[in-house]
Amino acid sequence: AAEHAGNESTTVPSGMSKEGFDRVRTLSVNKDEMKSRVLQLLASSANLFSETEALELVIIGLANSAHFVVSAAEALWKKIDLPECLKDKQLMMKLFLLYSGNKNAKDVPVEQQKNPAGLQLRLKIFPALIRSQIAPLMFPKNIQVTFDALFGGEGSALKLQLLAVEFLGHMISKCPDSLLPTFGPILFSGTRKIIETCEHARVVATAYQSFGVIGKRCPQLISKDMALVQESFDAIPTAPDEVAGAIVDCLTTWLPVFSSVRDVSTRTILQALIGTYVAHDSPKCRLVSLKYIEALLQSPDVESRWMLCNAYGDSREDIRKEALRLLQLSLSVSSYVPPFALVVKYFADKLFSQGRSKITNDTMHMCTRFAFACLTVQAGRPAQLDLAADEAYLEWFAPVGQLLSKLCAEDAELIPAFLKIALSAIESSPDAHLFDIAILTVTAGGEVGRSEMAPRLERIRDIVQSSSRHDLCSAAAQLFSVSLSREQVSTQLLELHRQLTATDKEHAVGSAWLCGYLTTRPECDRALIAQAQACLARFAIADRPSAFTEAACGALAESLRRNPILLTDVLEFIDQMGKIAASRKESIKPKLKEAALAALGYSSRLDTPDDVFQRSLTALFSVGEGPPQAELQFNVGDALFDAIVGECSPARRNVYTETVEDFTLRSAALHDRTCLRMTSTLRVILDEKLTSTNWHLRQAALIWLFVLMKRGGHWHPAIKENLDQLQEAFIDGLAETNELSQDVASKGMGLVYETGNVEQKQTMVAALVDSLTTGRKLKPRITDDTTVFEKGALGKTPGGETLSTYRELCALATDLNQPDLMYKFMQLASHNALWNSKKGAAFGFSVVLNQAKEQLEPHLGSLVPKLFRYRYDPDQKVQSSMRAIWQALAGSRKGVIDEFADKIFSELVPGLTHAQWRVRESSCLALSDLLSGHSTPTMIEHLGDLFEHLFRVQDDVKESVRLAANRCMNTVINVTLKHSNSERGEKATATIGIVLPILIEKGMKSVVKANRMVGLGAVISMAKEAGAALKPHLAFLIPCLLESLSETEPTVLNYLAARSTGEQLEALDTARASAAKTSPMMTALYDCVPHVDATVMRELGPRLGELLRSGIGLSTRTGACQFLITVCLRCQRDLLECRPVCDKLLQSLSNGLKDRNVTIRKQYASAIGYLAKYTSDSLIEKLLLKVKTDYVNQEVDAEVAAGFLLRGLANNNLELLKDYCGEVVPLIMMAKSTELPADGSGREMADIWEEIWAELVPGSEGAVRLYRQEIVSFALEILSTSSVWAMKANAAKVLQSVAELGGKQMDPAAADQLYDALVKALVGRTWDGKERVLMAITQLIRSCVDQLKASWNASVLGQKFAPLLKECERPKLEYKAEALLCAAAFCEQLRYGAGADQLVEVIKSLLSKNADQDSDSDGEKDRQKVSDKLKERQRFETAVANALGYVGVGIERESTMNTAIDLLTSVLETAYWKVKQTAAVSLRRIFEKWSLTQPFRADSAFISLANTLLGATQTVLADDCVKALQALVQHVIDGNPTLSSDDPRIRQLVRELLSAEACQQSPSFSDILSRLQL
Repeated sequence: AAEHAGNESTTVPSGMSKEGFDRVRTLSVNKDEMKSRVLQLLASSANLFSETEALELVIIGLANSAHFVVSAAEALWKKIDLPECLKDKQLMMKLFLLYSGNKNAKDVPVEQQKNPAGLQLRLKIFPALIRSQIAPLMFPKNIQVTFDALFGGEGSALKLQLLAVEFLGHMISKCPDSLLPTFGPILFSGTRKIIETCEHARVVATAYQSFGVIGKRCPQLISKDMALVQESFDAIPTAPDEVAGAIVDCLTTWLPVFSSVRDVSTRTILQALIGTYVAHDSPKCRLVSLKYIEALLQSPDVESRWMLCNAYGDSREDIRKEALRLLQLSLSVSSYVPPFALVVKYFADKLFSQGRSKITNDTMHMCTRFAFACLTVQAGRPAQLDLAADEAYLEWFAPVGQLLSKLCAEDAELIPAFLKIALSAIESSPDAHLFDIAILTVTAGGEVGRSEMAPRLERIRDIVQSSSRHDLCSAAAQLFSVSLSREQVSTQLLELHRQLTATDKEHAVGSAWLCGYLTTRPECDRALIAQAQACLARFAIADRPSAFTEAACGALAESLRRNPILLTDVLEFIDQMGKIAASRKESIKPKLKEAALAALGYSSRLDTPDDVFQRSLTALFSVGEGPPQAELQFNVGDALFDAIVGECSPARRNVYTETVEDFTLRSAALHDRTCLRMTSTLRVILDEKLTSTNWHLRQAALIWLFVLMKRGGHWHPAIKENLDQLQEAFIDGLAETNELSQDVASKGMGLVYETGNVEQKQTMVAALVDSLTTGRKLKPRITDDTTVFEKGALGKTPGGETLSTYRELCALATDLNQPDLMYKFMQLASHNALWNSKKGAAFGFSVVLNQAKEQLEPHLGSLVPKLFRYRYDPDQKVQSSMRAIWQALAGSRKGVIDEFADKIFSELVPGLTHAQWRVRESSCLALSDLLSGHSTPTMIEHLGDLFEHLFRVQDDVKESVRLAANRCMNTVINVTLKHSNSERGEKATATIGIVLPILIEKGMKSVVKANRMVGLGAVISMAKEAGAALKPHLAFLIPCLLESLSETEPTVLNYLAARSTGEQLEALDTARASAAKTSPMMTALYDCVPHVDATVMRELGPRLGELLRSGIGLSTRTGACQFLITVCLRCQRDLLECRPVCDKLLQSLSNGLKDRNVTIRKQYASAIGYLAKYTSDSLIEKLLLKVKTDYVNQEVDAEVAAGFLLRGLANNNLELLKDYCGEVVPLIMMAKSTELPADGSGREMADIWEEIWAELVPGSEGAVRLYRQEIVSFALEILSTSSVWAMKANAAKVLQSVAELGGKQMDPAAADQLYDALVKALVGRTWDGKERVLMAITQLIRSCVDQLKASWNASVLGQKFAPLLKECERPKLEYKAEALLCAAAFCEQLRYGAGADQLVEVIKSLLSKNADQDSDSDGEKDRQKVSDKLKERQRFETAVANALGYVGVGIERESTMNTAIDLLTSVLETAYWKVKQTAAVSLRRIFEKWSLTQPFRADSAFISLANTLLGATQTVLADDCVKALQALVQHVIDGNPTLSSDDPRIRQLVRELLSAEACQQSPSFSDILSRLQL
């Protein structure tokens, strides 16, 4: 069990006790091989050992040095459910003990004390501890093991330390809060020790991670130890990158601890520490110290903000981003924002006391922005460090400026200090937003601000004159203008006018801006203003487009905004501005167009003549009629509003000093004067522009209405009077195909909704709901140029033309000669418009929903189901719009899905089979999500319908729909399984009853493969989960699962089967049956078995029998057998209650025994073996009788069927089979006696019969003794009645075996009866195998000689012998030879001399006839036939020689003996030595059993034997001749027979024999031969 258990050393290895080591050491086996066997046993004996018990041994095996042991352990490791096993506390205690040992434990005997584990084993234990959920909680064992691995000296290798420190991290993170006071300091100190002492960077890095966690969980350990924090900071610069990164993470983890610290001294130390490292050379130090500033942000501390602003100027982007984040965070809580005055003074001191060279431009910019953000927060406005992120920041400049003025009054030094900071930032890097801040500051400061700006005016003027950026130039010019004193304004304006008229315009951009902004000063003379405006207007319309033109136009617009003086050539000006705005020239930039539109809007006054006003409107409307310029239309809308309301426009106010509310209130008296203009303009837009066929113009009109509504909807009387028309216009706009139009319309609806009364709000909500649920189509006038589809939506024609307008579609239909195609185009366009209207309604809802929740309440029942489905629309734009609505709806109304779940379900189910694919797809996806978390009883009742619909949709023509259906199907299956669980009782049964028929009929039996697989998978899962709830449906389910076994097989198997040989087919079918046995379907069937009872079997039996009889497919039929076997094993009591069902099943199985497929026959036979005990006895008897009869009659495959059946009964129901031994033992003995063909093809069946025989009877002799009568009767019946020669021969062989094994116990009468029966069988023609009858008679005579002697007297012997003698005269030599042997045995055993005389004569006659036939065949030309006849003759002569040897023993007459010996000596003269050998053996037998009393001369025999011996070349022949001569000479010495003493041949032969080698090798023969007296 240990790493070195194979070592023969007496030293106890690591991980073992002395007692265990002594026990292992004494084993004389290969230790590694034994370990491998142990692991294999654990893997194969899951029912003997639990996985928890095996896991410890597996871990030990993984640490072994032998690769095959490790391989076995790894294979078992993969099979074990580790997460479950590692939850076992006892197992963890064993692993801790295995790791540490229990050396020196007081309560453990010394012999049982275990040594600690070795390094390799420790390396395998730690991964298990790390993966365990409870090991990190098992204090203090886990601490002991971890610290031992980390500080254990030599055993602490790098890998072990890495694992240990990882485990330490788990301990720290999972340690319960209740144990932290006890073990927290220990873990903290241990981790700190690792950091201080370990040299491995990876270990230290991991330790720092744990250090961070333990510090966070035990804050008191670090909050009072600031030296530790300083040490950590100090370690960052010198540590390797990996460790430095870990230290940074550790310090970051500690940050929440210091953020919660309220101790003043600790925060002071922390602030000093941060201040030290925030300017460190190491970027990592700077970054982590910057993060720590967050702990100081919960107070209005200015120094921390200064650190952040200073850090924003760092060269590293990550530090800049972190500083910006923290600065923004510091502004999130107004109570923690430091006062503006304090910030300005602190920043000014820091910025200008250190020297400008040490401050970066970014720091200067951030200081300005942060200080202004603090002022903004102090004014009660949202703060933004980046003013560009707030589009409406100018709206709150006025209140901020007012606060700044108030602060300036309190502290006169505040404005100069802040201006100094802002202007320094501008000088370092000009920025438009910084200029805005400076303008606000100068404006708020009044004369103080202007006096501070006086020294810097030239610098600002230089920026204006030199900058090429439009925004910078404009902002700098504005700052310059507000910074001038009253006396300087007129002077500067006159000078600028002279410069503009005298200098090159390309270099006077700044002058134009300065001129424009100077006219906005209230101190400026109106005559100068008019002169300046006329000059700028002349430059704006006279010059070609350029930067100067743009500047002149923008400056003019700004001047007109503040001073709307009527120009002299106003009509020309309007026309030129309109041309610029509507121009398509690329040379005209968007900024110029925007400036032109602004100038158009601001040029209108309340006293402007109507013709001039109408000219302005016409110029503005023309911009919308031109090419699509969506962004520009918002400027057109602003210009329209400014033109309509004139001086009442809030845009004309001073944004730095006056709010919109104040301006609107101040100009309220003039509002009524603008109503007529507003009403007429609205009528033109609503009646003409919105009904245009030009969608660009419709889009522009919607934008204009939106702008008008946004800017004047809350206060303008004319807009309020036309809210109904505006509402209708915006609702119609939702049906536009353009997203921008829909978005604008939706936002316009929101504005209308805010402004309208209750009735208008209800009308709007109803219209929106109608558009969303049913769609809304626009009906514009159709002309040739009406755009039906957007460009690119239908592609292009073969010629490259677009397919967009009505004319182009008609041309295509005409070219194709398909006029009806036009109707399809229009239908498609209508469908597209319908969906666009729904998408537009979604835009509208997203705006209105938050304000119209009460009005929407009555419509939720119809709205929610539609919205739920629209969220899954394939069009991402529709989807995102609908999801925005849903988020707004569901976010404020909890449980909305549960509230309307049934209505949603009713909406989605018809959509599964809708004609439109997008509806089908969205319905599938929506239904999937609905069922996954919001299923109701109503949905469960319709699960069957869902499955039926989804099976159809899974075969959809569109792939995306199929995928969605598949997803929905999986969800429906999961819901079905959840509600089919047996714990739900009758409800589960009802659910299964609804679903199961559909799954089988529409799923498993579908022609679509995907449906079959899904249906089958669902049924399999249901069989596993439903449990007892499935019981009422088992009779329906089980046959379907069995049929699916064959349906799911790969078709290639059938292809292979059709092209396989017999053996290949059998191997293939066996593999198929084996695979089916382990398939998921069989697993499901096995799960059903525990719920099968007598009631189920009565209903299931007929269907199962039908499958067994006529099931399609090998796997189905073999699977049915396996299922039936399992039922027999696990439902025994229930099967006993339904015996008639079992009888029918047995009949079905018995029919399968004749199947031509071998595998099916085997399986059916095995199933019969299990089922037999539950069937009627009479049926078993009939089955066995039928099998026996078929076997006797040699029906096709009868032997195979009988063998498989009896083996099945013997293996599975031996006790039952033993009750029928009298019937089956004769059959088995008959079958096992069958001779195998020469090719060995019947070996398998022979082994089967041997196996059955060994199981059923104690042995062949015992079987014959017990069942002799039955065997004899059976064999005799076959022998007498069978027409099959092979069967008759086999029966004779059985009788021969009976005579051989049981002849001694046979009584005389039975022996006589058997002899007569066998002799009777000899009557008739000679058939193949008839020799077996003679052999049986021969064996009977030899085995029952005593019984026959007792039964037969002398008079009977002749009668009994006569048939045998008759058979000797049959023409067939082979048969004749066996008959001679049989007759000779009769004469020999029964000492029948008369018969011997007759037999010798017959032999003599046969030999002479045979010689004559040989002479007749000399002319045979066919050498093969000659060879065959020669071999046949040799076999016959061999038999004759044997027969003479046997019969010679019973000869009583001298003449007969002479004849016999002469015949043998003649045989000795044959050329074939084996025949000579047989003759020699026969002579020896005669001489050894010599019984002749009459004098006899044996000269011829002696001479023949001697000559044969002397001429023999085969040792075995010589030996047999020696033995025969020895027996003969011995009798000669004894006196009978005798040799002629005067025959010289004999004497000569004796001398030659004495000198022969064979004689010399036999001393006994030499001795006898030398005593011969001649």
